[in-house]
Amino acid sequence: GMGLPGRAWSSKRSVWTTDVSKDKNFLRLEIARKAGIKACATIPVMAQDQVVAIMDFFVSKEKQEDSRFIKLISSVSAQLGIFMLQKLTEERVTYLAYYDLLTDLPNRLMLHDKIEEAISNGKKKGTSFALLIVDLDHFGEINDTLGHHQGDVMLLNIAGRLKNMFANTGTVARLGGDDFTVILPGADVETVSRTVDKITNTLNEPIVIEDIPLNVAICIGVSIFPGHGEDTHSLLRKADIALNEAKKQGVNWAIYSPEYDKFSSGHLALISALR
Repeated sequence: GMGLPGRAWSSKRSVWTTDVSKDKNFLRLEIARKAGIKACATIPVMAQDQVVAIMDFFVSKEKQEDSRFIKLISSVSAQLGIFMLQKLTEERVTYLAYYDLLTDLPNRLMLHDKIEEAISNGKKKGTSFALLIVDLDHFGEINDTLGHHQGDVMLLNIAGRLKNMFANTGTVARLGGDDFTVILPGADVETVSRTVDKITNTLNEPIVIEDIPLNVAICIGVSIFPGHGEDTHSLLRKADIALNEAKKQGVNWAIYSPEYDKFSSGHLALISALR
């Protein structure tokens, strides 16, 4: 709302200033004096009914409003607005495809791309990384008791904490539901153990919803590239197996082991047989 661009933006109309030195709304007066600028035309660029940009035109002498000039530039700005609307639409479609709408974190599709990128870098440089699946225990009870809106508040809070924690050291994504995923570069078992402690301590701080302080219990499954797999599907599957094993043992985290895999396959076979 400040200056001539602010006026044009809020009014959605062009603004013409005959002499900028006499216009209190012109905030760039010192720069204008040094550049020898006297008059200014400010024209909004519209995309449908939304202002998406402002164009400023400057003249080195006092000049009355020129309707022909305004008409010409308004025509140009209309075409520019159509182009910008197309770009904004493309960006929105890309965002919807790759990001989770609630948390603004990368979604499952983007996560797959990030894991593929980490695998490619790991193979080129001979480095490792860990894949962590972080699951919130008893999250369904919060939805059932306080409603889905408050459940979303909790997910947003958790997402924010994880995003801040790994802002410079890893990639956080929302796998779906109450599951989050962390890609931790250059990680070994010792690093993972320290990271799990850090996650647990950070998420253990109560979240206040409707004046009720709620503690978040979490469970984490871990797989490590390249030892536990060299493709996205294997790493995700084995992290998930480790997560299920941690829940089975009643501990807050587990790292994948082939013996868990055997149990998982046998468990599925037994379920099918019982049915």
